[in-house]
Amino acid sequence: MLIRARIKTLFLYFIRNLFKFLNIIYFLLLILLVIPKVYANENLNNFYCGVSNDKILNEKSFITKKEENFDLIVNNLSVSKKFNLLIASEYTPKPGYKMSIIKIKKKKEKITIYYEIEKKETSLITVITFPFCLLEIEQIENYNIKVKKRILKFLPFNIFN
Repeated sequence: MLIRARIKTLFLYFIRNLFKFLNIIYFLLLILLVIPKVYANENLNNFYCGVSNDKILNEKSFITKKEENFDLIVNNLSVSKKFNLLIASEYTPKPGYKMSIIKIKKKKEKITIYYEIEKKETSLITVITFPFCLLEIEQIENYNIKVKKRILKFLPFNIFN
């Protein structure tokens, strides 16, 4: 009877520790699979950020080279280099605001681009401007593109770096 109780106790101890070990392994695998890769140089060859005095996009916040009016919009921005993605923001009430790309995440066939609008210069003039960024991403047709504006500016640290 004593041996049976010892075997039962050792078995329960082994099973409990096995489940703890498996939970740790599952957690680590989940983290490794869920965390997307952050890259800037891998598929991002070229980018240009600027400001326009005219509204660039009406409905969307970005367009790709697949859109039929992409070349016309880029030509109106007077940019000579080749790009395949345009990100445009809403108007800013004064000049001096600039758009900057903070982070680009790649997760399987999805690319998420984070940007922010910063006030670089102070101005007393009231002129409506539209910040934008043009990017060239290799093989953009193979990815689902998502663009997000950084809105958590009140934190004392940058959560995107």
